[in-house]
Amino acid sequence: LVFYAQATPWTPAEFKRNILCVSAINSAAVLIMDYFTGRLDDFYVLDFVQFSAPAVVVGLLAGKALGARMNPQLFRNVVLVMCALM
Repeated sequence: LVFYAQATPWTPAEFKRNILCVSAINSAAVLIMDYFTGRLDDFYVLDFVQFSAPAVVVGLLAGKALGARMNPQLFRNVVLVMCALM
């Protein structure tokens, strides 16, 4: 998804909104499917909420603060480097 987004002419703000929207929809779909299959009480759901939610909040705040100060090309390069490191 990130590599596709890098190939589009989106501005950094559009990029962040689109990636966040897709991620939020995906996470909600997973939780809804777990609810209907009776797996919502599995241990990994608590881990997901406990560890992922704070990381998402920190990432959003850091992205908002740093994204406003970066030029678009530098932003794209930083995103690609972060993807490569993952």
